[in-house]
Amino acid sequence: MYLFPRESYPLTPLPDDVGGGVITEGPLLLLAMWTPKGHGLITVKDYDIFYRPAPRSSTGYRVTDTGIPGRIFNGVPDWLYEAKTEQ
Repeated sequence: MYLFPRESYPLTPLPDDVGGGVITEGPLLLLAMWTPKGHGLITVKDYDIFYRPAPRSSTGYRVTDTGIPGRIFNGVPDWLYEAKTEQ
């Protein structure tokens, strides 16, 4: 995953612990989104949630560590949950 600032042209790769790096197999990076306020970045990688206060910040936080493919989907709702909340 790369960061592409609108005011400049160079691409900046994000660190591996926040969803950066090269994806070679499986659904490693499941979601990337900006926080509602500020410049924070939320990613879901390997079914766990990560937070970085700013895309280029050297400080990142792993919010969950219990993600299990097919069982625990931290940050990614399953289809049944989505169907029930849309009713």
